[in-house]
Amino acid sequence: MSTVSIGNLYSGGVNFNGLIQTLVAAQSAPITQLNQQIQGWSHDQSLWQALAGQMTALESAAATLSSGSTFQQAGATSTNSGVVVAAADSSAHPGTYLVNVSQLMQTEIDLGTVKESSSTGSLGLSGQFSVALGSHQWTVSVTSGESLSQIASSIDSTPGIGVTAGVVNNQLTIQGDNGRSISYSDPSGILTALGIVASRTATTASDVIQAAHLAIYSIDGASLSSTTNTDATTVPGMTFQLTGVGSGVVSVSTSTAAIASDIQKFVTAFNALQQTINRDTAKGGPLQGQAALTTLENQMAQVATSMVSGLTGAAYQDLPNIGITLNSNGTMNLNTTTLNQALAQSPSGVAAVFDQPGSGIAVQFHTLGQQYAQSTTGIIAAIVSGYAGQMQVANQQVGLLQQQLTLYQQQLQQEFLATQEMIAQLDGNSTLLASLSSASAAGSAGSGAATVSNTSGLP
Repeated sequence: MSTVSIGNLYSGGVNFNGLIQTLVAAQSAPITQLNQQIQGWSHDQSLWQALAGQMTALESAAATLSSGSTFQQAGATSTNSGVVVAAADSSAHPGTYLVNVSQLMQTEIDLGTVKESSSTGSLGLSGQFSVALGSHQWTVSVTSGESLSQIASSIDSTPGIGVTAGVVNNQLTIQGDNGRSISYSDPSGILTALGIVASRTATTASDVIQAAHLAIYSIDGASLSSTTNTDATTVPGMTFQLTGVGSGVVSVSTSTAAIASDIQKFVTAFNALQQTINRDTAKGGPLQGQAALTTLENQMAQVATSMVSGLTGAAYQDLPNIGITLNSNGTMNLNTTTLNQALAQSPSGVAAVFDQPGSGIAVQFHTLGQQYAQSTTGIIAAIVSGYAGQMQVANQQVGLLQQQLTLYQQQLQQEFLATQEMIAQLDGNSTLLASLSSASAAGSAGSGAATVSNTSGLP
């Protein structure tokens, strides 16, 4: 609220400035009330926005469980992790795979035969050389004045290059990143000067510390080779990581641990939302009595305790069957022992409880989440928008009232200034009258003294 300073109006024992402040404060009560309402609406709006976020999290967790692929997640185990470890995705078929590894992939490591006096001193070399790994070739440029370390950095910073370089004991080293052999082209004589190759026409390293070779292995008898120790293409949905020479059996089965983890995420999201509802709607809570929130809570409980249609006679027909029950405060309790037993017995049966078309628990919660948390047309979005509209109207009213209050204050200022001037004028008139009265009294006293003086000479 804007104010007008009128100084320290004080006259005749009356503090006009204090009177104005008191009168203005009395008239500002509606503004205070509106600001308190706006603050309350803003707080409630933020609570609904937080609920929308939690509802979205529940919807996302439900969407995961309503997808059939979630319950097809596969896990892979190996009888010999020192030879092979594996991972499987939802497209992998349950079964076993015999893996024999004859040779692991090995990268080539080349060492320059020339030892420089320093890794940081200028070598006086410039020009270009090429490095090839298999059918891929890269050209490296060297500018005059570069040191051994800078030449190594030039190799590493060449875009897409398939080797790495380093400096060991002031000697250049070059290492491939797969099982292909390295070849060189040295028209400027840079690699020759560093001892990587014996001459400008040489294409192989002078000192090969470690020779390159491919990984040699088989999966279920199929002979294979690879430039890396990873095979992610031979078996659909499977990735084999070769770790040593020998044999191992990889088994693929439904990953009940991954499924249980997704179900736990759903329970956690449900409980987070329910606990927030309990807090906000408790007696004296900020959203106590909100009909939309009461409806949401009832719908959540109804879905969580419903029987899934179409599963008559099945071992698992609702959440309690697989170990999920509701506590007295509306939150979910997950019995992991019961859930794991159900998953071990029938992953597809547990899946149906969640993803049965139309009536699965996760399907229903996914739909409920969309109804409430959709960013533009959801129920919560409409509530949040309603608060925004109320605050906009109230802020406009506050602005008008502040303008009126400013005018009222200015009017009081003018009136009290006029009053002060009138009091000052009256004070001036009183002073003049007092002076005239004093002068008149003095004149009367002077005339009496002369009379006495004349009679004092009588005999």
